[in-house]
Amino acid sequence: MNTAVIIVTYNSSPTIAPCLASVLASRQPGDELVVVDNASRDSTPAVLHSLAELLPADHLTVITNTTNRGFSAAVNQGIHASRAPLVVLLNPDAVVSEGWQLRLAAHLDNPRVAAVGPVSNFAAGRQSVDCHWLGEPPENVGVQAAADRLYASNAGRHETALLLIGFCLLLRRDLLDELGGPDERLFLGNDDLELSWRLRLHGYELRIASDCFVYHEGQHSFRSDPGSVTEQLLCESSDALYSILEEHYGAGRVPTPSELWGIDWFAPTTPNFNPSVRFDQVLTLPTAASSPSPENSPLVSIIILTFNQCHYTEECLAALERYTPEPHEVVLVDNGSDDGTVVLLRELVKTDSRYRLIENKDNRGFAAGCNQGLAAASGTYLVLLNNDVLVTPGWLSGLLECHHAEPAAGIIGPLTNNASGIQGLGTQDYGSAGLDGYARLFRQHNRHRRVPSRRLVGFCMLFSRQLYREVGSLDERFGTGNYEDDDFCLRAAIVGYRNLIAGDVYLHHYGGITFAAAGIDYRRAIGDNWLLFREKWSAPVNDPAWAAKITRCRLREDVERLMLAGQSAMVAQRVADDGGAVAEDPLLRELYAMSLWAASRSVETGDLFPPGGAASLTLQGRAALDAGNMMEAERLLWAAVSADPGFGGPYPWLALLACQRGERAYASELLLKGILLSPTLSDYEGIIEQVLSPDRVGELVKILLSAHRLYPDSRLVSRLLVVWTARVGLHEEVVTAAEHFCARFGPDEEVLTAGLSARRELGLHSSPAPVGKRVSLCMIVRDEERRLPDCLLSCRPLVQEMIVVDTGSEDHSSQLAELFGAKLLSYQWCDDFSAARNASLSAAQGDWILVMDADELISVRDYAQFRTFLMESPPCGSVMTTRNYTNATNMEGFQPLDGGYPEEEAGLGWTGSDKVRLFPNRSDIRFEGVVHETVDAAAVRAGLSLRPHPTPVHHYGALDGGRRSRKQHLYYLLGKRKLEQARDVRAIYELAVQAGELGLFNEAESLWREFLEQEPERSVAWFNLGYLLLQQGQMQEAAEATGRALALRPDYPAALSNLGVCVFCLSSQNDAAAVLDEMASRCPDDLVLRLLSVLARYLGGESVGECVEALLALNLQTEQLAGFMARLESALLKQGRSGDAASVREFLLRISQPS
Repeated sequence: MNTAVIIVTYNSSPTIAPCLASVLASRQPGDELVVVDNASRDSTPAVLHSLAELLPADHLTVITNTTNRGFSAAVNQGIHASRAPLVVLLNPDAVVSEGWQLRLAAHLDNPRVAAVGPVSNFAAGRQSVDCHWLGEPPENVGVQAAADRLYASNAGRHETALLLIGFCLLLRRDLLDELGGPDERLFLGNDDLELSWRLRLHGYELRIASDCFVYHEGQHSFRSDPGSVTEQLLCESSDALYSILEEHYGAGRVPTPSELWGIDWFAPTTPNFNPSVRFDQVLTLPTAASSPSPENSPLVSIIILTFNQCHYTEECLAALERYTPEPHEVVLVDNGSDDGTVVLLRELVKTDSRYRLIENKDNRGFAAGCNQGLAAASGTYLVLLNNDVLVTPGWLSGLLECHHAEPAAGIIGPLTNNASGIQGLGTQDYGSAGLDGYARLFRQHNRHRRVPSRRLVGFCMLFSRQLYREVGSLDERFGTGNYEDDDFCLRAAIVGYRNLIAGDVYLHHYGGITFAAAGIDYRRAIGDNWLLFREKWSAPVNDPAWAAKITRCRLREDVERLMLAGQSAMVAQRVADDGGAVAEDPLLRELYAMSLWAASRSVETGDLFPPGGAASLTLQGRAALDAGNMMEAERLLWAAVSADPGFGGPYPWLALLACQRGERAYASELLLKGILLSPTLSDYEGIIEQVLSPDRVGELVKILLSAHRLYPDSRLVSRLLVVWTARVGLHEEVVTAAEHFCARFGPDEEVLTAGLSARRELGLHSSPAPVGKRVSLCMIVRDEERRLPDCLLSCRPLVQEMIVVDTGSEDHSSQLAELFGAKLLSYQWCDDFSAARNASLSAAQGDWILVMDADELISVRDYAQFRTFLMESPPCGSVMTTRNYTNATNMEGFQPLDGGYPEEEAGLGWTGSDKVRLFPNRSDIRFEGVVHETVDAAAVRAGLSLRPHPTPVHHYGALDGGRRSRKQHLYYLLGKRKLEQARDVRAIYELAVQAGELGLFNEAESLWREFLEQEPERSVAWFNLGYLLLQQGQMQEAAEATGRALALRPDYPAALSNLGVCVFCLSSQNDAAAVLDEMASRCPDDLVLRLLSVLARYLGGESVGECVEALLALNLQTEQLAGFMARLESALLKQGRSGDAASVREFLLRISQPS
């Protein structure tokens, strides 16, 4: 079997000639000799090239590096330049003898033997010739004679070793291909320690050939540089090896050098060896790391957009230069800076060819500037990096590693201190280690963690050029920034990529610097762009292929969401509804398989997982475990770890095996590592109790807290966090976790029990406030468990106490109120809303009262202005506008969503209603009215002025159909009772409203006519009567009533829309189009009138293409079209115009494909 001898030289002129002569003298046909010179400063290169000219081309290959790349990297260059099945790493100060390769190779008689080393005159430990020579070693004997005499006495003998010294090391190429060569993080020295350790961990044997002698002068290259330089490099190498060990064993778990190699001379700077940890008790199996170079790393283009804030840019570029050794270019795009940024960048471009600069005279916006950079970039990978980001050690290799680990990897982003969503960890304490030290430890502690996340924030995003080709540029409609990253990520997901967070990479992000420099109102900008984003992705989709991809993406997201929520039955139903989607879509197939796994139905996964992958190997390992084949199970499970070190599936079972062997401490480490990597796997739940040492529960809680931030939609993670924080008595953390769980997933008996126990230890919610400014939140509830948690969470930061009066709940509302810190009062319902609310007011101790319902919220965006208003306002009745969100666009006063509250806005828009909600706590201010109760009149009688409050209340009752219907029915019954007691105008009005909302049109019509007899000048009454008649198909009467409303109030948009429907249904289409165009000109923002005009022209014979174009120009959302289509079709059918109804339905369906 042929051998490739790899020699690395560095200032080796005194020894390289005899070394090469000895190797060539013993050469066998087909052997290879590769010498890699690491930028020697002596005559070594001349010696090598002179010799190469004298020899046949296949006898010697010389590789000359222009810089010293380090010993390990140079060795790997030589390995990659050769092909022979056996590889010898030989130092340039060694001399071999005839037959030496054959003597070494003879000991590779077992496939589990990975490497063989000889004995020598200069070698540590058992490789010293003194340990193998029979009798006294002779003096003044030649290399060949010594080798022959040793072979004669020891032929065929070997011994197993913990360490093979790297001066001469025979290795199998197939193992080097599988596990990697020397680790390139080790520049000089310790490479043999790492390689020996790695090979043994993978189950291979190392042998010392007692019958093979190689002469070694010893450390010649080490002496070729000043001692201080060499010592520094050796020290750095020792520290790097210690970091590698700590990465695989865990912090504080590195075994002693004696345990690892049987030596005592490995001495990193600040070691923390653990004598209780065995060599084989690793958490991950190691593979070698290659240093970046043009030969083994693709070019990465880093695009940085700048606009003023020069010092942030300078800091960003300095960090980039310091911590980006990978081959890269930097494309700088300046958006019209005027503060010296351009001068800085021009100078940089002059001095470094890796930098390029694009200068814009004006600020073209974030998306446009990034697109310029992307178009100019030439890398295989592209990175969009904000200029207020500080990169950290290993940042780019970490992002690339994450990308390479996932076959469908799309966009990759890191974690940071300052970002929205799950990437933002909040302010971090970098401590004495500083940012760089913190980031190094962060990477070590969270190694290989990957977090799927469709949405990534654009402060740092890495993706491939292939993705860029498929997805396209950033959408420039988003202007100065915000939501262009959401949009880009969504498009990547739609075409089939999986976006990921590299959960072991941490960068520092100042955040918002460019917005501040440009004087942009961030809140307004984000609101406007949210609206653009919503409009773009709610619009009808004309392209069937694109619509199908969107539908498939939604299915994947639904499956993932349901899986995380623990709803496995619904996952199966969703997948079944889509027929063959699982067979066609690899990502969906994996998600479906993982959902089966999460539901403890892993045996049903069959061939859903790729063969040879981590998940498949884990399942095989579990099967072997179930069959009692422990050795095979462990082998398969470790193979799964090697296949994907970022998948936590094998770890609970490896932990169980370790625990069964009595290795409880090691089992705990394995378990914690697995939970960190894959916290959403249900396998851990039943194993934690068996495996985890009691003294490690605190670490489990820390991991669960981190997992909870990264997986907020995981029911399992949330519940485990509650359970285990309760175990360690962290009352505040228990309550917080229980509140989150109940708000997101609904009540759970175990969670509620733990949360309430902790809450009772903490007491009721209370917070300090200035004198006279204490606020009491007062609410009444009944069966509000779904909405109540969100309401209390939104209001609690603004109030000093919370009073909840329960009027007879049969669900968990009362327990939830107590969990969130409210004072709970039970109240016997007496068919009077005011009486119940007044009970809450009587219990309040604050200076002010805030009244809310369970299906309402106050936005965190308004906390500051709420507090400011309170501090500055004299006693008054504060009138707050309620945004009643709805999907009914034809309601009076309907306002489309405007993007002002991206987190709170829902439905298609809202209608406003005003009432006093914040007022002084006085006994003479109480609610009035059996239904639709208010304090407005009482506040006025008490002498208070009514002042508008700038903070809106967000109300979602109209979006909950079933609950709204039940509530409306209750209001209706109370309204009838009130009308029976006193038939006044207000009672008639309220009952008419309730009857209409319940669809009791005849009764409502009668009531509205009775009301109008008494108050004929009320436009809203005529509008409501017209609406009822319209719903019943009485178009002519509806038009007349609506016309009366418009006569009283000409600027009545909702009435104009209803009249438009009447005109469309009653007139010929040519006449209708003209009338509708005139009406639309009076109310240009009314989409209903404009839509009716288009449809009238279509039915009147105008070309389909023109009508489709006109309709698409309206940018109507699919939901709006669907709802309107159904209402209009019904109206036409009631007029007997079935043909027109069918034409309208066909036309609208053409442009409202599923999106």
